[in-house]
Amino acid sequence: MYYNTKASGARIRELRLAKKLDQIELAELLNVSHGYISRIESGKKGCSVDLMIQISEIFGTSLDYLILGKCHDVLDAAHLKENIQHLIEDLEHFQAKL
Repeated sequence: MYYNTKASGARIRELRLAKKLDQIELAELLNVSHGYISRIESGKKGCSVDLMIQISEIFGTSLDYLILGKCHDVLDAAHLKENIQHLIEDLEHFQAKL
């Protein structure tokens, strides 16, 4: 896997449009120029990690999705279910000791 700036930029553009922001509004939120956003979305320019973190926070998505296009919702749900089951078992064990 590698950081494909063109694919990442397309994902950022899709998220921006879904949030009904134009490039100027996103640029203002990120404190960068409109031209910089344009170059990111077209894949001509990559983002720093700091900027990616800001973008992920604005759009409520993961860095994995922004950078690699990976969605972990199914894995995260399965992992959460497993953790909940372990907690229930621990609570039942604790309750039996009382």
